[in-house]
Amino acid sequence: MKKLCFLLLFFFSTALSLYAAESENILLTEDIQRIEEKLKIINNNITYLKNEQVDYIEFTEKLDEAEKLYYDLKFSDQIKDVVITRKLLTSNLTELISLTQRRVAFVKRMELMYRLMVVMGMSIIIILLVYSIYMYSRRK
Repeated sequence: MKKLCFLLLFFFSTALSLYAAESENILLTEDIQRIEEKLKIINNNITYLKNEQVDYIEFTEKLDEAEKLYYDLKFSDQIKDVVITRKLLTSNLTELISLTQRRVAFVKRMELMYRLMVVMGMSIIIILLVYSIYMYSRRK
């Protein structure tokens, strides 16, 4: 009786582990949604960089590679190990998000510095103009 219980327990655990390994290789809809959200964030950052006329070519090349990997992962049956491919894709996307966000933040800081510089320059010119007019009127 004990041997039968151990035998059933062994078969049950083996079947359960095989099912868990098979279900792990399936690309879940939550994974697809997270990947698509990351791709959308990267596309928004690259669009901002394009509009500001900043160098963005290196990001588009990496994005094209990541999108190709995503479509291969989503639609191709030739990928043997879905888990490793998914981890590689998410790490590439996370790295690309951080790089593009860093570049966008840099551009925004530079734009703020430029606007402050223009405002300060204009205020100095106006102050010198008012001072010159005041001194010229006092001279007469």
